[in-house]
Amino acid sequence: MTHAMPSQQRIALVTGAAKGIGAAIAERLAHDGMQVLIGDIDEAQARVKADELTQAGLSAAPLLLDVGDAASVAAAFEAIDRRWHRCDVVVNNAGIAKTFPFVEFPLESWQAHLNINVTGALLCAQYGARLMLQVVGDGSDVAIGGRVRLVLRKYAHERGVPVYGFKAQPVRAEEKDS
Repeated sequence: MTHAMPSQQRIALVTGAAKGIGAAIAERLAHDGMQVLIGDIDEAQARVKADELTQAGLSAAPLLLDVGDAASVAAAFEAIDRRWHRCDVVVNNAGIAKTFPFVEFPLESWQAHLNINVTGALLCAQYGARLMLQVVGDGSDVAIGGRVRLVLRKYAHERGVPVYGFKAQPVRAEEKDS
């Protein structure tokens, strides 16, 4: 089903937004006039951040979201569709980075990295794109850092014309002399 745009305010989901870089991204988007959804596995902290933004006169709401759990991702996007009928921006910020010596890297940590940093980003991008395609207009998906970047660019108005790419990309730390 295609929905007409119910309001001019854009809906932006930021994953891992209860604190750190995600919280800063959410705050910036809220200052830009978007209704920001503070998606996080820590529901209490997501509520604190959303309340902080709301008290500052910005639009924000908490959203329980464990990107490492496919059922949680599905439930979160169902809730977004039910309440706002749209999602204009998805920022895939949530991620983990646990390090171990190579020969001692625990399988459960490897699986967690894949579930959160790769599969979770993919699922959030897919569900977000589906909501973007329901609304007359376009949307954006942004991936932040991680060993794999999943980037969804602007969508055409016609169904089935999203442009996307999936590329393994190592993270490189570069120092710049000032």
